[in-house]
Amino acid sequence: MDRVQLLWVAQGHTLPQAGVKTHRHPYYHMFYMTAGTCTFTVEGEEYALKSGQCLLVPREGAHSYYNPHSEIMEFLEVKFALPQNAFESTLTKMGTIISDDELVGLLIRQILQEWTEKS
Repeated sequence: MDRVQLLWVAQGHTLPQAGVKTHRHPYYHMFYMTAGTCTFTVEGEEYALKSGQCLLVPREGAHSYYNPHSEIMEFLEVKFALPQNAFESTLTKMGTIISDDELVGLLIRQILQEWTEKS
């Protein structure tokens, strides 16, 4: 593999008082919140995310999330693998990344649109 490999692109939601138990996988997992708020735990660290924020879970990073609120949380998610190169090494060293950058949201929405059109 010599480029980014998209494995999964989807829209999702989580009901109030629900979530996903701790798990890990051999690829990166990016969440972009589109509505509501949620508590993510990555490698034992808690992160409160709100609409407009993005969280990148590192490859093999143990993670879970929980919606402790009374409204549905909505998100876009992208699962991807990277080649073993300098970029992948740098991303691994950075660990969990959270961003409020609107450009990230636009990029993820574009990826979702293209993924949906291909499927």
